[in-house]
Amino acid sequence: MVKIIKKYIPTFYRSLRPAYSMNPEYITIHNTANASKGANAEMHSRYLLNGGGGRGASWHFTVDDKEIYQHLPTNENGWHAGDGANGSGNRKSIGIEICENADGDFEKAVANAQWLVRKLLDDHDLSIDRVVPHKHWSGKNCPRKLLSRFDDFKDGVFKSASKETQVKSATTESVSVSTVSTSDKGKRVESIYRGSEGINFYKEPSFDNPVGSFSYGMGWTIRKKIKVGKSEMYEVENSKGAVYYITAREDLVKVADNKPNFTVPTVNLVYGSKGKQVGYLQEILKYYGFYKGALDNSYGPLMVAAVKAFQRDRGILVDGKAGPQTRKEISKVA
Repeated sequence: MVKIIKKYIPTFYRSLRPAYSMNPEYITIHNTANASKGANAEMHSRYLLNGGGGRGASWHFTVDDKEIYQHLPTNENGWHAGDGANGSGNRKSIGIEICENADGDFEKAVANAQWLVRKLLDDHDLSIDRVVPHKHWSGKNCPRKLLSRFDDFKDGVFKSASKETQVKSATTESVSVSTVSTSDKGKRVESIYRGSEGINFYKEPSFDNPVGSFSYGMGWTIRKKIKVGKSEMYEVENSKGAVYYITAREDLVKVADNKPNFTVPTVNLVYGSKGKQVGYLQEILKYYGFYKGALDNSYGPLMVAAVKAFQRDRGILVDGKAGPQTRKEISKVA
């Protein structure tokens, strides 16, 4: 069983985690070029968590034959492509390092990387032609053990979907959990933190192994406040009814008034649409944290991205258009 373990590089390592926002357009494949025994994904995670040796290089995932470590959120860039501070490899691609440690099974690590690539393609609505080797960006002979068969690697990405590969987050020791209050049940708790990395949310009542993050202004419906060990969290649910857990720290989140009364768009909307119907949609998507732009009644690129994110969240066709199916889902949350 493969684990995906999220151990994000601390934000104070600015040379490794610049925290520039990123909407991924590519996935870049690397080999670690470290055949030493013990040079597995966990070792590379420790290396980055301790400053990366001052190299200023960072990437999103390291994969070995047993597990996957995530070092950066996929909505932030890393420095892994060698094409400069503003190059598309560094600023628009997710970096994956595949371990080649002598005491590991390289082919199994490759298979795990193929599974991860397939997951990321689905998560970010990308096509297989957006999977490229490091050499694509800088000319470096990387991934050195895969360049001669890179087309086969990409073919295997789709074959991996039929394998019974299970992925889960790493578990940690249990802590005491108790209910503090239900007085805010049904109210909205939203992020007031403006950092680009956002606030983590969790699938279990624990501050370990976040499953994602949400940005300033985004919020969910409170079920109850709980005490986890010595800290407090909110048990919340999103617009689909999925239950998560977030911090209850008052410097990071606030409990807002009840949800506004939204007007649901009554016409289909697409890129280039303008007018108050677009404004209605913007207000709803902004409230739920999908739309990051101004309320300008204009259906531009940020609206397309917001609608796609909402569609992925609702499990419907992802096309960036507010057609009948999307408007039906909007009406359920408005």
